[in-house]
Amino acid sequence: MTNEQSVGVALAGNFTDQAPPAEQLASAAALIAWLLYSLHLPIDALVGRKEIETSHGSPGKQWMQGANYKATLVRQVQAILDAAIEVEPRAVPMWSSCRPVCVSWKRRWPACSHWPIRQPPWPSRCKICATA
Repeated sequence: MTNEQSVGVALAGNFTDQAPPAEQLASAAALIAWLLYSLHLPIDALVGRKEIETSHGSPGKQWMQGANYKATLVRQVQAILDAAIEVEPRAVPMWSSCRPVCVSWKRRWPACSHWPIRQPPWPSRCKICATA
C-alpha cells in the first residue's frame, strides 16, 4: 500500500502516550467504513501513515503498540461494514434531508435507501420511510 493508493484520515490529537477518546474513534470508524465501502477498498487498506512512511510519527506510538488503537478501529470499521445489508437500492430526491447512498451498488446503510447523516448506532427505523 502506498500513499497514492489510499485515502488519508487524520485524527486531531497527540497519540504518543494515549489512544484517542472512544467518541473520536467511533466517529473515525464511521467515516473510514464509508470511505472503504464507497471506494471499494478492503479492510486491509486501513493503515497508519507510519506503516507507509516508516520515518513518519503519525498516528502515534499507541497505534500498534500500547493501547493498539488500530485493532480497536479495525474491529469497529468491520462491524459497521458487516451491518451493511444487500438490497435493491432506490434513488432519494435531492431535496431529501437524508443522503442517498451510491445507487450503483446493491448494498446500502442501514436498512433502507435513506442514510441518516449520523454515526452508528443508527435508529431502528428510518425517519423518512419508516423502514425497519
